[in-house]
Amino acid sequence: MAGEVKKVEQIGSSDLQPELDYLIQCEQKVAEFEPQLSIPERHYQKIVDVNVFDTRNLGYSIQKLKMDYEKLRSYISAQYREIEKERLARVASTGVSQEEIEYFQASFAHFDANNDHKLNFEEFRSCLISVGYDPATVENVYWYCRV
Repeated sequence: MAGEVKKVEQIGSSDLQPELDYLIQCEQKVAEFEPQLSIPERHYQKIVDVNVFDTRNLGYSIQKLKMDYEKLRSYISAQYREIEKERLARVASTGVSQEEIEYFQASFAHFDANNDHKLNFEEFRSCLISVGYDPATVENVYWYCRV
């Protein structure tokens, strides 16, 4: 999981929302794992109950597992805060308000019919026609770009 979170640091796109969404997914996966931490704890308790105190060969103590788990959760939260702070700084530096950005994102999503975060020619054509471009002009642009 930490390796997956690390790759978020290496992504340098201008839109940080995918990275934020990815960290939320990581956080959810980690939270889903938490109940499984009780399994080794129960086994450890059984070992203690039968008076086997030599646990050197276990590799990890229950406390270490819990500490590492909390470190991972803290790391994900810290990464999320850093990316959110960067996203807000980028928004502030553009002079575009958050409401305007949300409007632009909603408008783009409206024309992105196949949800691939890109506009293919047909989607782009619909967008241009909706803002008043002549369909014939749009077709000419298409053929010009193809040549």
